[in-house]
Amino acid sequence: PRETRLRDFLLNGLLAMPGIEVYSSSGNSVPVLSFNVAGFSSEAVTEVLSLRGICVRGGLHCAPFCHEKLGTLSRKGAVRVSLGAFNKQEECEIFLREIKRIAPKKEK
Repeated sequence: PRETRLRDFLLNGLLAMPGIEVYSSSGNSVPVLSFNVAGFSSEAVTEVLSLRGICVRGGLHCAPFCHEKLGTLSRKGAVRVSLGAFNKQEECEIFLREIKRIAPKKEK
């Protein structure tokens, strides 16, 4: 499905960025990704993206045991991206561009 292709596009984009820790894989059957940005809380990333018109969810997502298993409980969770029927490729490209602006730059 289209949502799965968009999820894989976002997944590959996030995996290619330094300072991004992704907790999802392409083997997931749902179009949802969880990640964190080094040096930022999930709430901070969510707030920055919200100010830029991008809706994601940060925190424990009512699932503290999942975050305990992922190792994100001490970080107060992760950022979650959920794709739906109305999301477009262009929106995914904008999302990745905005994450790249937030993410720590790779040292040369």
